[in-house]
Amino acid sequence: MDRIEEALFLTKQSSEKLRLFREIEHALQQEMQLDGKADRAQGAAKLDELNLHRVAVRMQKNYGTVYYTYMHLLRDLQAIAKKPQASKEELFALGEGRLRMALVR
Repeated sequence: MDRIEEALFLTKQSSEKLRLFREIEHALQQEMQLDGKADRAQGAAKLDELNLHRVAVRMQKNYGTVYYTYMHLLRDLQAIAKKPQASKEELFALGEGRLRMALVR
């Protein structure tokens, strides 16, 4: 997605949530490749082991900012899933498209 087009439709906070979502998915894909796992279901289990500090470094943000954004991202994903007790695997399986549609206001 072009940053200019993204800036037209998303608030800064929504854009940061979408960026974090993408970064988390990218980090999970990298870990699956390193572990030799190609199965998304097995990779989703890595969400519990997700190191937000490492994600923050990759995004060139401080940990507090990434943690705050992550907590709001989870809340938004739960609202999209309409399941307040949904697992992280279920939430991140919703996909970037559904998240983006919900964030566009």
